[in-house]
Amino acid sequence: MATNLRREKGRLKLHLIGLALIVCLLASFSCLTPPPPPSPKIIFSTPELTSTPPEASEASGDLESTSAATSTSSMPSPESTSTQTSTPPASPPTPTPKPAPTSTPSPPLNVTLNYIGVTSAHDQEDIWDPTGEVQLLVVITDGRATSQTFLPPTKQGFKMGDFETKEINQRVFHTDSAGDYLKVSIVAYEIDSKTEALNYLTFFELMGVAGASELKKLYELLPQEDDFIGYYESIWYPGENWGTGQYNAVGVGDLRVWLSVWSNTEPAPVTSPRLVPHVKIQSVSIPNQVKVWYWASHTLTLTNNESCDITVNWKAQSTVTGDFANESATLRRNGSLDIKRQYQYNKTGPATITYTVLYKGTELDSWSGTVNVIP
Repeated sequence: MATNLRREKGRLKLHLIGLALIVCLLASFSCLTPPPPPSPKIIFSTPELTSTPPEASEASGDLESTSAATSTSSMPSPESTSTQTSTPPASPPTPTPKPAPTSTPSPPLNVTLNYIGVTSAHDQEDIWDPTGEVQLLVVITDGRATSQTFLPPTKQGFKMGDFETKEINQRVFHTDSAGDYLKVSIVAYEIDSKTEALNYLTFFELMGVAGASELKKLYELLPQEDDFIGYYESIWYPGENWGTGQYNAVGVGDLRVWLSVWSNTEPAPVTSPRLVPHVKIQSVSIPNQVKVWYWASHTLTLTNNESCDITVNWKAQSTVTGDFANESATLRRNGSLDIKRQYQYNKTGPATITYTVLYKGTELDSWSGTVNVIP
């Protein structure tokens, strides 16, 4: 029994000695194994914050150098990183302010109405007054200022006949500084004045003419009649110098005006302009050859291109005998007239025949042809 106990204690000692040997062997192996290498360092901060002290750099050895190179190849350099994160983006350059444009002041503008004329007074059938009473309404504006003028300022009107002109020479618009444009509008109309008609009726009433007093009462109730004659209208802009210049015998319908648009110096107006009707010689028929002392027919055809009746003078002249005809003729509005005459040639040889049409002494048209007078 005692022997067995000693055997067991010996075995336990052997086990403990073996275990101690194993522990020592393990401890010796751990002392021989080098420590694991440090993990690579990746630095993202600025150079000032990541500068490594010399002693730390020496302790890291080659492995740290390798890891730093690897980090540099795969990541942006500290310099570029610092530039991207710490430098703000450059602001755009401030544009240089442009000087404000200097505006050129607009010139002064004036409009002078020099003359007016009517090709028809629109009063040919008025038994009380064969001449017309013409009144004008003149409206001028430049977009800022506007003037409105009645000429004459009363309702009497200008006494005018067909193709008659009248001197006005009145400034009808002025501005110290021209606006965006200049627009001139002129309207002419004929006034059928009741004054003279009432005077006639009053005279008849005093003479005891039957019905004169009743007719006078009725006529007093009639409104003042305005008969449109014609108009003129035009508009000019700064690029056209606001229409500066002179305009002669312009208008639509039966109105003609002479006016001046000027700035600083008023131009001299035209003197005594005249209006003449548009009457022409349409054709003349004469023989090419005729025997001396024989009678031959002439036909003169006149055309009136006006909207009113026109009375003209016409005359015929020969290079052989001189004037051989001088007459008047009335042409209906927008109509024509054939004038036929017989003449006798009393001298042999070529003769040039000339026809002339005149209105109040002003020549409107002429025609010439040659007739050969044989024995």
